[in-house]
Amino acid sequence: MTHRPGRRRPVAIRSGKGATGSVTLRALALLEAFLPGRNSLTLSEMAAHAGLPLSTAHRLAADLLAWGALERGETGRYQIGSKLRQVAANAPRGILLREQCLPHLEDLAELTGYSALLAILDGAKLVYLEQAHGDGTRFKPSVQQPPTLATAAGRVLTAFAPPHLQREILGQPVMRLTPYTETSQDRLRSELDLVRRQRFAWAERQVETAHSVVATPIRGSFDTVIAAIALTVPHDSPDRGALIALCAAATRAASRSLGA
Repeated sequence: MTHRPGRRRPVAIRSGKGATGSVTLRALALLEAFLPGRNSLTLSEMAAHAGLPLSTAHRLAADLLAWGALERGETGRYQIGSKLRQVAANAPRGILLREQCLPHLEDLAELTGYSALLAILDGAKLVYLEQAHGDGTRFKPSVQQPPTLATAAGRVLTAFAPPHLQREILGQPVMRLTPYTETSQDRLRSELDLVRRQRFAWAERQVETAHSVVATPIRGSFDTVIAAIALTVPHDSPDRGALIALCAAATRAASRSLGA
């Protein structure tokens, strides 16, 4: 086929043995090794999947680590980095999350009569992507962007975030929004430990004195926490256990929709 001047030739990449192409495409071949169920890999495993010499894979992995597309755990194994997750969340995945999770938000709001919200982390900042309202309340927070750790969703997402992101969020001061807002870094760190054990967060009148919020994690195809559902309830609600169970059921259903 004749190559016409002014038109770029398509660049091909071949996965698996003998992967070829530009430096960028070979780096993408390394990332492609993280298939569902393979969320922690050695450099040798990544190189074998991409069909690259170990020395080349080592050099590319170093660049991916420096940018944040990869992270390396204490055992030396690699996993997808938080910065790459953030980039994905800011575009198509945000749309996918809304589409897949909105029915579960609506079901939760209808069952409880309260407002349900879908949240993600954008860096160290909490972002609400979607919401659904029940008959009992139409929650409109007076603080449009509360500190991440003042919210139940923020605590859930921080508790399961990579260690460096946890440190960044914990290092930010928490503004006292109500007399009950927790601002102590030590107590917030203990709260995150509790969230990891219990797999839910209960924020008692942290942002609004009239409301408390329960949040539970949504997991994606790599079994990593990618979002949270938060349910805003009256602070004196007697049905805390039932509300936690309903919120957890909604996030389990959402996780299944996303391939967890």
